[in-house]
Amino acid sequence: YISVPIQSGSNKILERMMRPYTREQILDIFLKIKEVMPNLLIKTHIIVGFPGENDIDFENTLEMLRRINFKMIHVFPFSARPNTKAYDFQDQISRTVIKTRMCRLKKEFPSSVRLMN
Repeated sequence: YISVPIQSGSNKILERMMRPYTREQILDIFLKIKEVMPNLLIKTHIIVGFPGENDIDFENTLEMLRRINFKMIHVFPFSARPNTKAYDFQDQISRTVIKTRMCRLKKEFPSSVRLMN
């Protein structure tokens, strides 16, 4: 198996996280890997509720998770850490929305999702 923390399926959120890749690159790489190694188990990490994440961004993440079909998805709620850029972002997501989205992930991928604190 391999474990790759992709963090989000939204280009907007990936850019805000300062990740050097796009959702298209993620999909391209993982779909090619699955073609060559169909029995490879792939694990990932997702952060739910990063500042500015709207419903469309979250849906983009869900759609990407469906397409790649990860064996295990560790889902972390965003938590603002002092001395990081995201700490000062004005568009923080409410804990209620984060919890709702985490529950939705668990419901949609019951055997794959591990909710983290």
